Amino acid sequence: MNDGIYRDLADIYDDLMSDVPYGRWIEYIEKVFRRFDADPALVLDLACGTGTISLGLAERGYNVIGVDRAQRMIEKAEAKRKAGVNPRFLCQDLCSMDLPGIQADAAVCLFDSLNYIIDYNDLCNAFKCTARYLNPGALFVFDVNTELALAEELFTQDNLADKNTNLYYVWKSRYDKEERLSRVKMLFFIRQPDGNYQTLEEEHWQRAYLTEELIFGLEMAGFSVEGLHDEATLRPAGAKTERMYVIARRNKAGIDINY
Repeated sequence: MNDGIYRDLADIYDDLMSDVPYGRWIEYIEKVFRRFDADPALVLDLACGTGTISLGLAERGYNVIGVDRAQRMIEKAEAKRKAGVNPRFLCQDLCSMDLPGIQADAAVCLFDSLNYIIDYNDLCNAFKCTARYLNPGALFVFDVNTELALAEELFTQDNLADKNTNLYYVWKSRYDKEERLSRVKMLFFIRQPDGNYQTLEEEHWQRAYLTEELIFGLEMAGFSVEGLHDEATLRPAGAKTERMYVIARRNKAGIDINY
């Protein structure tokens, strides 16, 4: 369902996300590192997109490897970094990552990227692949949209009232409670130099995962869950949480994660 998304969107992604508080997200990640006694040297940034988080972490002194399955997004990330310096970007699917020789000290996956993996077995494979390339004791920090958020159809939005933009969008979402699937139809209008507008359409899907599903998948992959938090806080997640942060640790003993 999500095949091919972000291919055409890559060219406008950074403009579309210009209001996203990436800096505060990085500050939160560092707060989590301190709170859970992590001092990572090498960090995996999974579903890194155009590399904004990867670059921000690199500026703070971390060695970073960004991984994303969308080749155009990786190309945009590469164009934003200085040649020959950290971070490194790789085009790979999280569900089948092959990173020989890499053992990282932490992994992050932000902006509800894992909701886009709509098959539970694929999500479990993504957890297994992540565990494979983390050192024992390493943290894995990610966020997900909860069922509450998707059921409220948070993606139904537009910016048509904005008079100071060259990029307009209209998004319509519909949530299937039985399947726990949200379908989002996205329409973009991009102003061209001649004043005309190019239109772009994409259809995105996200699945709402139950907390117990996430915990089970993580434990089977060799993680222990150490925290479930409300958005960008250290408060416990609750019934009103719309974006949940999960803090998991790669078990020191580990389990057999071959498949």
